Amino acid sequence: MENHPSSFCPREVHYAVVDVVRAELKDKVAEKRHGLIFDGWLENGYHFVGTFVVMQPDDPSDTTQREMYLLSFKPHKTRHFGADATIDLLDDLLDMYAIEASQLCFLVGDNASVNVSIGKKVNVPLVSCASHHLHLAAEKHLQPYTELFDKVSFAMNCLRTDKQQDKNRLRTLLKDLKKFESVSKKLQQEQGLTLRHVRVLFDKLLAEFPDSCVRHLASNARIVAFQASRTAPSRV
Repeated sequence: MENHPSSFCPREVHYAVVDVVRAELKDKVAEKRHGLIFDGWLENGYHFVGTFVVMQPDDPSDTTQREMYLLSFKPHKTRHFGADATIDLLDDLLDMYAIEASQLCFLVGDNASVNVSIGKKVNVPLVSCASHHLHLAAEKHLQPYTELFDKVSFAMNCLRTDKQQDKNRLRTLLKDLKKFESVSKKLQQEQGLTLRHVRVLFDKLLAEFPDSCVRHLASNARIVAFQASRTAPSRV
């Protein structure tokens, strides 16, 4: 009944808890320096944005852990989904949780041009998504195999045997992809990674697959809009 297209049935108990949780989050983020992680996507004609706040724990010596909380998950109020609309949304969140602009140290988002524009307009470094960099590098590595994939697909449809040369190329590619997969899993581990550790992982892939990875994984790659956010940690 709640999901009828012409009606919406509010759940009073559910929304009563929202105010309690919001008040608790205000206390947690008060007077702390932190970053915002955000991502947006389209679903059934609606543009949703999810936003998290991430902070260091109370013990500053513990660099392996972090606190992260969901601040908001909602659609844009406007049909315009550009940088200015997202900045307005983030600004509303800062007001909602009584967060001062001076507390915001960085933003984390994918490498879309809109997100780069957001970082430049608010003058806050955008730490681009390492997993997105890796995804683009893996796609680049797969490009020379496109014709082979088509042949394999055609072969499967015709139920015939591939040439031994093609099988050997696929075995080699599988070994390569396992190395990309290993880095991807490390980027997604629950306790997270420092940017310095990400740089070490990317440099290993660069050493083995320079042609595929230099455009997206190099420390000075053009895709990185805020170079200091990538190069500074590697010089520590």
